[in-house]
Amino acid sequence: MKTVQNRLKIPHWSVAVAMVGLLLTGVKTGFEAESAEPAPPAAEAGSVAEPAAATASYLGSDACAACHQEVRDALQQSMHGAALSGAEAAGRGHQCEGCHGAGSLHAEDPTAANLSAALKERARSGAGCLSCHNTRVSPVGWQGSEHRRGEVLCLDCHGQPDQPHADLERRPSSDACVACHGEKRAQVEMPSHHPLREGRVACADCHDPHRAAGREMNREVCVSCHANRRGPFLFEHGAISGDLTEGCLDCHLPHGAPNARLLRLANRGLCLQCHADKGAHFPGTVCWDCHQGLHGSNSSPLLFTP
Repeated sequence: MKTVQNRLKIPHWSVAVAMVGLLLTGVKTGFEAESAEPAPPAAEAGSVAEPAAATASYLGSDACAACHQEVRDALQQSMHGAALSGAEAAGRGHQCEGCHGAGSLHAEDPTAANLSAALKERARSGAGCLSCHNTRVSPVGWQGSEHRRGEVLCLDCHGQPDQPHADLERRPSSDACVACHGEKRAQVEMPSHHPLREGRVACADCHDPHRAAGREMNREVCVSCHANRRGPFLFEHGAISGDLTEGCLDCHLPHGAPNARLLRLANRGLCLQCHADKGAHFPGTVCWDCHQGLHGSNSSPLLFTP
């Protein structure tokens, strides 16, 4: 080494740098070789590569009617079917495939389960209905709703099980709700009840089945019908002022109760839930014989008058 350095007159420091560079190059090359992903194995002789999954395309309802004319005729008789037909003609949707999904694969092979599987998935997710009804129903709210998590389908409430292509119920009756919520049906049969069975109100007046939390039974829901309880009052009871945690439901059972006026408890027991210190105060039959302004008063801090 000394002879070579003297002959070429190479400085000592440049030799050191060159040796370090060679060492680093070797380390880098070894690291890259170790970390590189192995090449995919070569295809065996005579083997055939698996084709990519085919994607269906939309054909239009005329193609569906070639085999399902009677179904299309039945659909055309409904307002829903007529609306879908108009949307398809205007290029804003699909009459048959809007619910069933793109039908080209089914047209190629009617025995395949591709279309029924697509319909099932679109029905479970609500995608078929929400492709049109995404302004009245929030897709995000529906995905987080209890009905969606329980795999309740739109047709379970809006459809007719024995006539899948008949006209749909725009706003299902309360019978559709209590078909699943049997405990609410029992409460509506109580002596004091909201007039659901008389048809004067419906479950949807208070509840939104398409939202994550539904339309909660709170004060705002109640006073939307019972406007005389809204106030404002100069002197308010807790349900109106917001001091009671459950609002109106601290005193009332919304679906039905064995007591008059949907009250949770009869007579003084209702008031003593909060006013236990008045247990020995018993001037009348019930508290509201004197405290007549139970929801609020403009003249008495003790709610003596409405």
